Amino acid sequence: LAPTTYLIHMEEGDNTPNDTASRPITAVPDLAPKVVLHDHGPRPGPDSSAPLTVDATDDHGLAGIRLLYRVNGEENVRELAKRDFPELNHDQDKWEYSWSLSASGLKARDKVEYWAEAADHNNVTGPGKAESRHLAFEVLDPKEIAEKLNLSIHDYARELEALLKRQTINRTQTADHAPLVGPAKEQAGIREDAGKLALAMENDHLPVTTIIQALDDLVAGPMADAVKLLESGRDANKESIKDDFRARSLPVQDKIIAALKALVTRLQNNERARDELKKIDRKSVV
Repeated sequence: LAPTTYLIHMEEGDNTPNDTASRPITAVPDLAPKVVLHDHGPRPGPDSSAPLTVDATDDHGLAGIRLLYRVNGEENVRELAKRDFPELNHDQDKWEYSWSLSASGLKARDKVEYWAEAADHNNVTGPGKAESRHLAFEVLDPKEIAEKLNLSIHDYARELEALLKRQTINRTQTADHAPLVGPAKEQAGIREDAGKLALAMENDHLPVTTIIQALDDLVAGPMADAVKLLESGRDANKESIKDDFRARSLPVQDKIIAALKALVTRLQNNERARDELKKIDRKSVV
């Protein structure tokens, strides 16, 4: 609609016009919806489920959201799922959806492009529509998953062994009355690297949740305590106080060493990971 004006026409008792001043009317265009598709990780294989989240908003109300995808570059767009909102005031929505890849008929090595679409209730010049960014993945072969998982477990076990070696050396230097500047700095570095390792394992979606949680607890608990004790000793003015903090840190470091040893053993002998691989392998043969 083109901009226009309005006024209120009034008359006095003697029929004398007494109109108000003209006021502008500017038509505000209906904005298209906004939609964001969040991907929560890589696809392990054709028998897995992919957790997706869609956030959508519209200035005057959403009419519906659809999840769409195409396979191997085909022109045909497939509808994965949809939600309709008949009410006119549904201006925002958060949709959690679990995508079963097998239910969609996806096979190993299929290349999949997927996105979300939102539409509004504009029945004058619309409806307004918007698409999220297009995401893509390739369905992995179960055998490749097994190889990747075995390699990941081996790599992460090696990283844990490196942390264990560093912690053991740091404990020895602390007990040998080395200046606490070095042990304090190294303890902080060990803690930082342990936190990064836990995050990397979590992002890699390894079936070792309890190990990741144990490492997180170690970072937040004993490792943090050891850093605090060593830094307090480093910053102390009297040797007697330095020695006190040094001595108090030793049993804490012993606890860290014991916990790291246990985690290395658990990761190297993780039967759950092997069982998961066997299940995947059996499903691929059936």
